[in-house]
Amino acid sequence: MNSRWREGARQPPPPYPKSLSVAVLGTAALLKNDVGNHILRDQRAFLKVSDHLSQSRNQTFHVINAPNFFNKDCKYPDQQIIDFMAISHPGPDLFILVVDPAEATEEKAVAQITKLTYIFGDSLLPYLVVLLQDVDSYHSLHHLMDLFNLTVALKKENLAGDCQRWCCDRSSFLYQYNNYSEEVVKRRKESLENNSTGGLPATPQLPSPRKDSQNRTLSMRNPSDPVYETISIGTKITQYTMVLLGRCGAGKSASGNTILKAGQCKTTTLFQSEASSVPVTKQCEARFTQFGIPVRVVDTPDLLSNQLPNVEQQIAQCREYCRSEPCTILLVLQLGRLSDNEMGLLDRFETTLGTRIRDRTIILLTHAEVLKGDVREYFLQCAIPISMCNNHPYGAITLFNLV
Repeated sequence: MNSRWREGARQPPPPYPKSLSVAVLGTAALLKNDVGNHILRDQRAFLKVSDHLSQSRNQTFHVINAPNFFNKDCKYPDQQIIDFMAISHPGPDLFILVVDPAEATEEKAVAQITKLTYIFGDSLLPYLVVLLQDVDSYHSLHHLMDLFNLTVALKKENLAGDCQRWCCDRSSFLYQYNNYSEEVVKRRKESLENNSTGGLPATPQLPSPRKDSQNRTLSMRNPSDPVYETISIGTKITQYTMVLLGRCGAGKSASGNTILKAGQCKTTTLFQSEASSVPVTKQCEARFTQFGIPVRVVDTPDLLSNQLPNVEQQIAQCREYCRSEPCTILLVLQLGRLSDNEMGLLDRFETTLGTRIRDRTIILLTHAEVLKGDVREYFLQCAIPISMCNNHPYGAITLFNLV
């Protein structure tokens, strides 16, 4: 048969389109396996429940089951990322973040998304699908679409068709080598393709401690041990935290809502805020919005109140928020209520939290709408109470009109 096609003859069929590369990420290995099996329409594609890198494919999809990048106790985090990038080089067509229903809270989901952008860059977001397992999770997290400009979807039976639709009419994601060397990734890709483990890295094992003749521990590394390259990630800010502190009725929740409304995400759930003779906020709560980067706004109860239930738990939670980096503390005071009761207020909060916060504290005066006359004159009149409050002659002060 003549291999050359005569002019005017029937043209050969177009080549079969390349398989789509799908990276499945998350903390729950069992759920990731289930998603991979649904995409491949093969319940035996992923059987082993493991946090290690694995892959399977058919004619349509190449599914890469990624390690748990969110495990803080991982011994080789950089090596896991390099191996994943090598297996999926030059980049997947789609990233699917599988959210465990037990972790379907805004704070945990945002932490996972920001970790992924920290690793792979902001250009990841249009290629990222947050996949939820139930309707309740979807109702809780669907607003992440506005917060991050990504896709939030409920898992359905025809997941393979959904993946094809999400990848339609766009090119593949390409890795940006800001944190990791492209040369290292390519070298690792070549090494994995040539090894005897099917293109997957062997599970790293820690060597046993070696002893000398006097039973002293020697170097943990044997000459035959694999060398795992560690590449330091830069200091890119992926999330900013603002913690609202103050006494009951000062306007913390309303101030938090003012900040949330000013952000770029208009579907964020607001804090409960109402005029009441009893405290409305009884526990620490976090909400998210966007000001170029995700901003976490944390509302807190009156930690100095002797009527606060579970006070030690709330103090510990607030302390963790205040220690996050980068973070600003907003000490909320109400105009017209600056008195001796506010004397040493920041000192009292620092004593309660057991950590120094004054270097990152801004005094926020609420109810600016009731202020009459020159703002500068008012500050001069309030100079002594304010200085008593923050013990810092150059502390930042701002006014808020609660809307």
